[in-house]
Amino acid sequence: MLEPIVRLWRLASLIGREQRDKLFGKRFKPWNRPWMRYREIDVIRELLGSLRPMSCLEWGTGRSTLYFPPMVPAGASWIAIEHDGEWAREIRNSQSTPNVQVYHVAPNRFPWTDEDEDGGRQDLSDYVEFPRRFGPYDFILVD
Repeated sequence: MLEPIVRLWRLASLIGREQRDKLFGKRFKPWNRPWMRYREIDVIRELLGSLRPMSCLEWGTGRSTLYFPPMVPAGASWIAIEHDGEWAREIRNSQSTPNVQVYHVAPNRFPWTDEDEDGGRQDLSDYVEFPRRFGPYDFILVD
């Protein structure tokens, strides 16, 4: 009998946090959390807590690179790669967790040559291949 009430409370809490962020995000600097829905953040936190990965890869850097690495066990490594050099530098300079390595891997070609103009395999082959040198990984996040 209590379980449906707990589920409803959790749903209301998620919706409330999302709406709060929409309201305040328009007027103030965004919160120091990943650009994800709270449920997505909660799932990743649960995974990191239960898997306790020692070798992590994040494709694409951002606030998730600042937020999630402190949740992995001491001695774990967090490798983050980014194709945008300026953004990689900004995240590298913003993070303070010693187990995080942020790498800039420049595109092989730009502007993009694929029909969708968002970067195909030919455009980003070094970016795709780069993580192999540090693997295998216990956890991979594509942000």
